[in-house]
Amino acid sequence: MKLSPSKSRRGVRAAVLATVAAAASLATALPAFAEAPAANDDNDSYYSSEKCAAHSDWFRFRLFYNSGYQGAWVNAGHGIGNFDALQTNNGVKALTFCSGTGNGAGQNVKNNTASVYNYGGHLVVVSVNSWSHGDTDAFYPNTGGNLVATYNNNASMAVYE
Repeated sequence: MKLSPSKSRRGVRAAVLATVAAAASLATALPAFAEAPAANDDNDSYYSSEKCAAHSDWFRFRLFYNSGYQGAWVNAGHGIGNFDALQTNNGVKALTFCSGTGNGAGQNVKNNTASVYNYGGHLVVVSVNSWSHGDTDAFYPNTGGNLVATYNNNASMAVYE
């Protein structure tokens, strides 16, 4: 049986609409992650007392110098595009592990982080290269562990909602 051109077009139109509707429902079912707005700038990441606080309600991502959450640590409160180049009011500074927190204290965070813990409510992704490029390790809220793809080879972190 051969369809008339008008019936054929209606069938194609219905199929296209069904496909679009299915794609739209799938898109809403999948989680969408967008980079969360920065809580503050690099100046706060470098100078804030929260970065070395034993407990912080604001800086909720902790980077450790050694595997297994051991050694020196530092807290981060938002994405950092380059651990070695925080743009502060007093020039470019490198993020370092907090003094008095264990082995590795005072060392640069860049390429020296072995484990992390995400105490916050957002997905955090650690990247091999600056500005979230290259291989990554991702940590959902209330998870952590030893870095794998970025073990002692890390340059940045991004925070996603």
